[in-house]
Parts: sequence; structure tokens; C-alpha cells
Amino acid sequence: MRINRFYFAFDITKKEVRIEEEGLVNQIRNVLRMAVGDPIQLFNGQGQEAKSTIADFDKKSVTVSVEEVFDGLPSADNQAILYCAVLKKENFELVVQKATELGVAKIVPIITERTVKLGLNMERLHKIIIEACEQSGRGFLPEIVEPVDFTWVLSEAKNNDVNLFFHFSKTKISAGDKISGQVGLFVGPEGGWSDEEVDLAKESGCKIVSFGENVLRAETAAIIASYLGVK
Repeated sequence: MRINRFYFAFDITKKEVRIEEEGLVNQIRNVLRMAVGDPIQLFNGQGQEAKSTIADFDKKSVTVSVEEVFDGLPSADNQAILYCAVLKKENFELVVQKATELGVAKIVPIITERTVKLGLNMERLHKIIIEACEQSGRGFLPEIVEPVDFTWVLSEAKNNDVNLFFHFSKTKISAGDKISGQVGLFVGPEGGWSDEEVDLAKESGCKIVSFGENVLRAETAAIIASYLGVK
């Protein structure tokens, strides 16, 4: 039987957990119509899971009895940081969803010279991250930050072990290439990187790479880059 799994920042020392988050309570009670005695699994976003059973309902909360706390799936071997230009709403949301499922450690939206859209609904993106973790079985929530300027990101990225800057290049990267450590993954906007940005990336020590001859949409490139960075 499939056990419903939800994100909730529970205290691992407690044998009973009371859930008062309105959206989660509504999903358990009204959407899934779960009942007292039904099994439920919680994860706290820090790697711990709780095998539990619904013990009680009241008007605004759900109480669960914790039977066992255990470590969930480990995080990816590589700490991949996705530096992705802010894209159109639905495209960036897709990137966040798939990057989370694939296991990136951090998502950094960046503002580039050709970035068209500047605003992001961070609350919605956090919700997408949680839902992607619930669906994929991932136990660690990736960090996502407010959009930052490209030049600032280049300075921060110098702390990474390697930075892959996806652009037109004769240096192709594939699933067979060995990448390890803390990996920065740079993906540009719909209109591509400017020449100045490419030059700045080179000066900062980024490795300019490509996926091959085909020109990919920005969201496609970001998803593939995420896979290559965490494998």
C-alpha cells in the first residue's frame, strides 16, 4: 500500500506531532480524506523521516503518533549549485521542480544582461520544491535564494571546486564525464549569454562547455545540467 509522504519540520525527539499548517491539514483531511489509524510518513527536509499513524483530528490540526524515526535517502554525492537565469514563469517553475527532483543542493536565480522577467514568486517556488521532494522521495530540501546579479554570482562561485558555464563550445560534456565536489552550473536566459558575460565567466575561471551541436531551450539546458551536476 502506498503511504502518503509529507514535508513537515517535526521534532525528532517527540513521539507525537501536531500538524497545524493549514494547507497540509486541508490536504490530509479534505483532499486525501485520510482517517484516524491511517499510516503517514513525514520528512523534515534535513534527512530524517518519521513513520507515523494519524491519531486524531480537530478543526485546525492533525495529530500523528510517531512510531519510528529513520534516515531517509542520502543527498547527492556532488553538491550541485544551479545558477540559472530568471526565465518566464512556467519555464522557471519547471526548472525548479526538476532540479529538485534530480538532487541539486541550491538554486540561485540570476539576473543577466538579456534577462526579460525579473520578478519571482518565491512562496510558490518553495511550495514547488516541497511538492517535488514529497513526490521524488528526496529527504533534503534544496536552498533557493532571491534573484541576484550575474557579476556577484561569479564572485561567489569561486568557492566551488568547478564551474561549468553552458554556452557554445567545442568542449562537450556528457553523462560519461566525471564531475565531483561542489559544482556550479551556469545556464543563461532565453536570449543566451552576452559576449561580455562569456568573457567575464572565462576570466573568473569557469569552464565553457556545451551539450553538443543542438541549440537547447534554456529550461531544457538547466534540467540536463542539473542531472550532469549531481550524478
